[in-house]
Amino acid sequence: MIPLAWLVGALALAHAAMAVSTPFYLDSFTPQLEYKPDSTNTTGQGPSWNASFTGITWAQREDKRGGKIGVGDGYHWVRGVADGGPSVSITFYGTGAEFFGFWGYLDTGSVSDGEGGVGTGAVRMSLSGGPDSLQDIATSGTSSGVGRPVSLGKYADLSRGTYTVTMRPTDGIVSFTHLVVQTDVGGSASDLTQAIANPSIYKPYIVNGDNSLGLNPKFGQFLGPPGGGALESPSGSWAGQSSDDNKRVGSRVAQESVKINLGVGNSFLGVNGTVNTNHGMFRVDIEPAPTGRQGTQDFWASTSWQVLDTILFATGLDPDTEYSLTLTNIQGQNGQPDDYNVWFDITSLTLWKVPTNVKAKAPNIIGEDPQQKKSSSSVPIGAIVGGVVGGVAVIAALALAAWFLFLRKKRTDDLFESTAYLEPETYTTTPYIVPSSPSAATFSENQPMIYHGQPISPIRARHQSPSESSDGYPLSLTDGSGRGTVGLAGLGFLGPTQQPGHWVATDAGPFHGTTPAGEMPPTYNPAWEPTDESDSNAASRTGGRMTKGR
Repeated sequence: MIPLAWLVGALALAHAAMAVSTPFYLDSFTPQLEYKPDSTNTTGQGPSWNASFTGITWAQREDKRGGKIGVGDGYHWVRGVADGGPSVSITFYGTGAEFFGFWGYLDTGSVSDGEGGVGTGAVRMSLSGGPDSLQDIATSGTSSGVGRPVSLGKYADLSRGTYTVTMRPTDGIVSFTHLVVQTDVGGSASDLTQAIANPSIYKPYIVNGDNSLGLNPKFGQFLGPPGGGALESPSGSWAGQSSDDNKRVGSRVAQESVKINLGVGNSFLGVNGTVNTNHGMFRVDIEPAPTGRQGTQDFWASTSWQVLDTILFATGLDPDTEYSLTLTNIQGQNGQPDDYNVWFDITSLTLWKVPTNVKAKAPNIIGEDPQQKKSSSSVPIGAIVGGVVGGVAVIAALALAAWFLFLRKKRTDDLFESTAYLEPETYTTTPYIVPSSPSAATFSENQPMIYHGQPISPIRARHQSPSESSDGYPLSLTDGSGRGTVGLAGLGFLGPTQQPGHWVATDAGPFHGTTPAGEMPPTYNPAWEPTDESDSNAASRTGGRMTKGR
């Protein structure tokens, strides 16, 4: 017999083998990033992170506050400081993180030093938390012309754990475009390949016959504030919205939330939404908390640009665990008509579905129709079991009685005339009905998306066509000219630029405190793939040396 300890160990190894290290591509505006100094640094003392776009300048943006959509590829740039200068950090669960960008100022797509010369820059990377303790890493280099981002620095092949990686520009100018986090998601490699190429996408709205938008009951429970807060204003509660060719569901009341039962069989979760100048803080609650990650986190969706369909939050999941997700509008309107940062919008929710033997227990899993489920009648399991047991007992009794009568007849044949017989009777029993077991939802509305080999990123292909089904799901997804984004950065306008002809916003990313700091433009260009020095499409560059810090 196999010892129990061996069996438990084998099962644990088998489960661990189902966790696959997967690269997540996140641009410089993801809420998981923390920029320092934050946007409260309005004194002009020292350099601050600046959010910019290759397709629009701040001079063009200034003519209308809150109404301009970021165009082109977004990035954050800053002038380096030798000691105590600006930094950007991310906390993640996984085995590595790598920052990408340009040595120099990206401007509207051509890298330089801001004055037409060759761009130069340097950074220092540091690692904290997790089981590994490593020295700082210093990197530097030069860039010029038009090309793909280069690696600014990385930590790789770490022991699995929860780490914080920080990048500090120390010299020249650094334009930070995106990062790659090597993290764990559940499922086998082959299952993940299929799930990534064919994600399950759910819309929080339905399109009515008159083209107005309503709340999708298959998405989740849209809830008012705790305690039954009044929602008299039509614009003050959850409602469908459509503008700038973008459909979404939004709330402008503090503490309104939507609860979503994710079920099981999910290896990845992504939440898309809108950010703008009138958006505020929102909360993400995942129960139970994914391995190595926080269950509750607050983020800012306030930005000086209008950015549609951005990735607000993303995380890996365990397919064998059943999760519930609650999204809450933390800021919202608190009774004052001039409240500004009040909105929280949701555009879609994305799951990577992989096989699992675990059955979901919660009702109304996302994608299921709660009304249809409620109206469908079924016989209680107790009645089914009782009927089946009773029927079997009756049949057994009849069989015994028939056998007894047969023997009795054989023994008394010489005493009694053979006139006794068993009258046939009909015994009505409750028919056996297979009960429907709770299980992972099946989705007929799923639509495949173009896969560029990047598990999660601001993907250009993540634009739906204008045509949508009555349930609010896209009928097709095409590779349009737009791009999705992820992120968060600065708030407010600080005047003219530090570069000729280009205006910027001091930007600080997600400030984890009481002061908002946010900026989320569309950013990552799928053509920006890591490349070697011989790639003719790469920006010309020299240096790029990597040395261990002292």
